[in-house]
Amino acid sequence: MDNLILWMALRRLAKSLFQPLILIIVLMVVGMTLKGTLSWLTISALFMLYLLAVAPVSTLLIKGLESASAIPPDQCPEADAIVVLGAGRPYVSPEMEDFLPTAYSLERIRYGAILARRCQLPVMVSGGGERPEAETFARVLEQDYGVKTEWVERNSRTTFENAVNARELLGSKHNRVIVVTHAWHMPRAVMSFEDQGFDVIPAPTSFTWRTVPWNSLYYWIPSSRHLLKSELALHEYLGIVWYWIAGKFS
Repeated sequence: MDNLILWMALRRLAKSLFQPLILIIVLMVVGMTLKGTLSWLTISALFMLYLLAVAPVSTLLIKGLESASAIPPDQCPEADAIVVLGAGRPYVSPEMEDFLPTAYSLERIRYGAILARRCQLPVMVSGGGERPEAETFARVLEQDYGVKTEWVERNSRTTFENAVNARELLGSKHNRVIVVTHAWHMPRAVMSFEDQGFDVIPAPTSFTWRTVPWNSLYYWIPSSRHLLKSELALHEYLGIVWYWIAGKFS
């Protein structure tokens, strides 16, 4: 238990410290404090902020993760089950009676429902937390899309735990699985599920632009939207490295 608490604490600390905005702020503070020797850090931090907030850089970063091909809309891969991964803690909205999934979660839910109806496969939803994502997923899938959930995994807090708990629930009878998540999240998901012995069929959704935009002045105007894309990409790269360091992948 102590090791688990330490692991979660280190994970949260690393996740916080390596957010682009926090790193940039730290660099700026250090640069402004040590003006004599490290004043260049302030300019470097501002330049980094600019780069991460423009379309060419953010798209290039996130496209580096989108290596898995999309499943053609007229095809249905042979599999034993569909696994839809969580994408953030559900939230309360005043116009609704119950918790709502995040926007990213809704994109995964919708695509999972499309595949479930097309392929006629049982569905597992995975995601824990104080308000388990999986419970919200199952309710939305049935109420809004008419898709019943076969397995509801309520305990995982990370992508690797998604895979570990999926193995416990699905057992050996459901080994070939279609994993539904965002295209930029798929590399870490595939590695996690394959590490647990699954035969994974990637089902990525919500791809970014097909090409890296650069040939217009408009694309070089910074935007918070592109800064968010850069943050998502860097979070995934850091997550993959962190899993290797922590020995998650055999």
